[in-house]
Parts: sequence; C-alpha cells; structure tokens
Amino acid sequence: MVNVRDDVGRPLFHGRYRGTVESVEDLDDTGRLLVRVPDVLGDDPCLWASPANPVAGHYAVPPKGTGVWVEFEAGDIERAVWSGAWRGSRDDVPAPVLAAPPGRKPIVVETPSHNRIVISDVPGEGLVLETGDGAKGPRIVLTRTEITLSTGGGASIRLSGKSVTVNGGALSVD
Repeated sequence: MVNVRDDVGRPLFHGRYRGTVESVEDLDDTGRLLVRVPDVLGDDPCLWASPANPVAGHYAVPPKGTGVWVEFEAGDIERAVWSGAWRGSRDDVPAPVLAAPPGRKPIVVETPSHNRIVISDVPGEGLVLETGDGAKGPRIVLTRTEITLSTGGGASIRLSGKSVTVNGGALSVD
C-alpha cells in the first residue's frame, strides 16, 4: 500500500509487509536476505533487505522459502530491512514447542536440520542441546539437579550431586 510520495514523486512504503526469502547468499556476509515482497514489488524482481536485529552480535538468517517481515526505512524501497519471520502454519513451529504443555512453552533456537537449543521451565527439562536426531542422537541435558551427556548410541554420563553414573549404571562413582 502506497501511503505518500517523496519530493520527486516516488511512492513511499510505510509499515510492515509479508515477504519470502529467495536467497541467503549474501556476498557481504552481513545477514542480508534477497526477498520477494509481492505487495510492494508485484511480480518484479527481488530486493536485498538488511537485518534489523534486537542486539548487536546476533547473527541468524532464515532459510530460503521462509516468510519474513519486510519494512522500508523512511518508506524508501531502496532501504529495505527484514525484521523477523512470520509462520505460515504449525509446520513452521519447532516440535519441542508443540509438545510442551500450555503456558509452559520453551524458548527454542533451531536450524533447518533440527539441531537445537531448548530452554524450558518445565521441571526436569532445563536446558537441552541436541542434534537433529533429537533424543536418539548426541545431546546434553542440564536440569536443576543433574547434567547428562549422551551419544545416542548407548554411551552416557550422568552427573548428579556428588555421584557420576556411566552408561546407565555400568559404572558408578559416589
């Protein structure tokens, strides 16, 4: 939607628009995305949008095909920024969020291949770092009372209080 025009008659685009990531191959390595924004560009080619992250030092880019919010600095189409992602369906929500009880949803950082960090307030869960294989693969679980490291292939180390348990009890040290 065109709100106003600048002094030379170019349309200004204020507000937030739905876009889709077409490429993350940013040669500048600054987190820019090549995005398609139909409500602004119609069928025209894509444009580069710079990241608008909440803190400096944060670097994460969504994969191709992800829905992102695109805004234009001072309404100028030449100064596009992407400010976050929008979910098209429940399929875009990480599995640990869907599995959590209502009102106790975890914070999840997840890659496209499902390597993830899960931070939860649900008792017994705490912090989980795992590969895309989930509980069946290598993982580290930290709770209020213990730390468990496991390979997913049977090897594990559990630290709880003053005791260490290896491979489910094959060796215990108190």
